[in-house]
Amino acid sequence: MRRAFYGPPSVSELGGARVVHKFGDWFNPPALTNFYGAVQVCVDIMAIRSLTFPPLSSGETRTALVYEHSVYQAAMGQPIEFTWYLAWIERCMKHQGIQYHSKTTMPLAGRAEQGVMYMA
Repeated sequence: MRRAFYGPPSVSELGGARVVHKFGDWFNPPALTNFYGAVQVCVDIMAIRSLTFPPLSSGETRTALVYEHSVYQAAMGQPIEFTWYLAWIERCMKHQGIQYHSKTTMPLAGRAEQGVMYMA
């Protein structure tokens, strides 16, 4: 449904298409930048990689991996929905009747110069 033009679109309206992938797919997950640094999410409900705030970088090292009963949750083959927005990336998945949701954000102002990243 088209909305009447009342000004510039909101950040949520500028979101990318929802894409669904699972562990092992040939897929380049979305990334974020705040012009101080950058981070890329993984094909995992919480994990991130390539966290870079020059001159510091984590390289391709993944962090915040989710394990369930000592098994890497993404390796269980459940599809994960990714939605990229200008200021955040949302990931959702359902596993054994539980709905998981994460939002990875890199703030553009305030504590951004300290390299703070939020995951809710």
